Amino acid sequence: MEAPEQRTQSQISLSIELTDGAESIRKLYYAEGRGRILTFKPTKQLLRYTLLFALLSESFYLISLKSDQISLVVLFVLSTLATLTLVMVFLRHAGKYFKWKKSVKAMIKQADSYKKVSLIVNAQGFEARYDETVVIEKWSNFKRATLAPTHIFLFGDNAQNYLFPANAMEPSQYEAITQLARLGMGQSASSRNEQNQPAAEVGETPEIAE
Repeated sequence: MEAPEQRTQSQISLSIELTDGAESIRKLYYAEGRGRILTFKPTKQLLRYTLLFALLSESFYLISLKSDQISLVVLFVLSTLATLTLVMVFLRHAGKYFKWKKSVKAMIKQADSYKKVSLIVNAQGFEARYDETVVIEKWSNFKRATLAPTHIFLFGDNAQNYLFPANAMEPSQYEAITQLARLGMGQSASSRNEQNQPAAEVGETPEIAE
């Protein structure tokens, strides 16, 4: 019963013109406060804890000046060590964040440089046209894919990585390209479907920070 539908799907060729590519990428990557280090959840929490322990350390120090209790000195030392540790962790995360954001900015700038981006997609692969440059890829070139409600992310083996934001096309087009990608890559262990986790991995296209 399913064979005729598979044959029909395999003959589908979908033509899509992507709109607002740079803005679509910006919205995808910078959602949920990821656009600023002070609103990005992991660094935001680390900064809060760092400031909290810094205040505790200062408080214990001021109180210990007016008291001869050893316990206050111990608390001051421990809170200071905790503050220094959190500062180091924050700086490490901040470094990773700014490196990630630099990659995202580069990708947005590149997307913004194209006047027209279009796709022709079928069950065998796709043709991506960036202005006058045409790239043809087979689904077999990709080791796995993320098919999420917000985007399709293709992880290249010998090919580069590709990102197709859902908001760069019509909902019906996105649903169709998702089905073609699933059909083309098959249901092998190398492919995955993360409907609730819009994540990607480091590659030529930067991962979406979590």
